[in-house]
Amino acid sequence: MTTTNGGRAHDLLRDLLRAETTDSVPVLVEYATSGPLDHVRTYACARLVDLLPKGDTAYAGFFEAGLSDPPLTYWSIQGLVRVSRESSFPALTQFALNATHRVEDRGKAIREMALLSGQRFIKGLPTDPGHWKVTDLPLKELGDWATAGFPLGPGFAAPERQGRLDAPESRLDRVASQLDAKLAKLRKANQDPVNPSNWLVPAPEADLAAIQARWSLPSTYVQFLRDFSPLRVQIVSRRYFQGLDLYGAADLLAAQHGYSFNPLTGEVIDSWPPAYVVIASHAGDPFVLDLSQDRTDDAPVLSARHGQGSWDFAQDAPAFLTFLERLSR
Repeated sequence: MTTTNGGRAHDLLRDLLRAETTDSVPVLVEYATSGPLDHVRTYACARLVDLLPKGDTAYAGFFEAGLSDPPLTYWSIQGLVRVSRESSFPALTQFALNATHRVEDRGKAIREMALLSGQRFIKGLPTDPGHWKVTDLPLKELGDWATAGFPLGPGFAAPERQGRLDAPESRLDRVASQLDAKLAKLRKANQDPVNPSNWLVPAPEADLAAIQARWSLPSTYVQFLRDFSPLRVQIVSRRYFQGLDLYGAADLLAAQHGYSFNPLTGEVIDSWPPAYVVIASHAGDPFVLDLSQDRTDDAPVLSARHGQGSWDFAQDAPAFLTFLERLSR
């Protein structure tokens, strides 16, 4: 409580948490309430959210007070939902409707209530409320919901899955099933039910039609998109340490932006080989299907480094299915 050295204060609190987690709660509350360093107060409040069990209303008053204390506001929103559950809705609604608060904090309150209640008025909004604009705030829907007495909503259904992921019939099915098992671990560790990620889903026919109107793609890749289209899939591994984004049918056209097409000018980029279709990227380095070879079933995957002045592609895998097998391991 007396040190003005932020690093020292953080170290002391971490030592306290390692030594005695349960008995550290009153100390964290005291520091978050009246400690001299705001960024350490924020840290103390965040740790409280992690430590306190759900439904522990003894600390509801602390988090309610934190709503009007800027260094604590963000974590107090999450903490109040954690300890008060549905009883937090009136206070958080009042907070979210108050235009004097920051948009990102109001969005955080709305998002936390929607997730707990299963209300879908945040559908289509970014996972991070820090990216919301004031016009994104669903204030009318929030007010109507409050007037109705905060009823529970239908929740957020998991994306549809192709049944052959569980009972594979072909080599493509088996590889996709292996990849899905790998992605399932990522989903278990971190998943936003509003904007689900790391799923393989059947592609909408409209997306497939738009893709096939632009390119004549190998049958293996078309079948992959049709049945196992990646939905916000990012694979992190030793090889792809910054995360490899594997594009699905909904993203494939936009994935060409900055490579073969300039979306700002609406012009084709002449330096890009026209037979190359970007299907994945790793930190800006593209992975492409090479359609220049006369093959109808599959095509090689090439890759290149970006920012080199010109593209120098080399083969990454002799076929898309081989590339997918490597990703699934």
